[in-house]
Amino acid sequence: MYDSTLKLHTIITTRAHQARDHLHREGERGSITVEHVMWAVVIVALVGAVGALLTAWATGKVNGLG
Repeated sequence: MYDSTLKLHTIITTRAHQARDHLHREGERGSITVEHVMWAVVIVALVGAVGALLTAWATGKVNGLG
């Protein structure tokens, strides 16, 4: 039991160190992707707002006709 626990601890510790080293080497890689996603969300929100305004305006005009 102790042997398998020790092996598991060693594997987890080694993988954690490898992940930390990888992140340290890569720096801010991926930050551009996050920025693109944020811009995409802003653009979609603006397009949705403009669409809602146009729909409300058109609905008001149609209701005014009849």
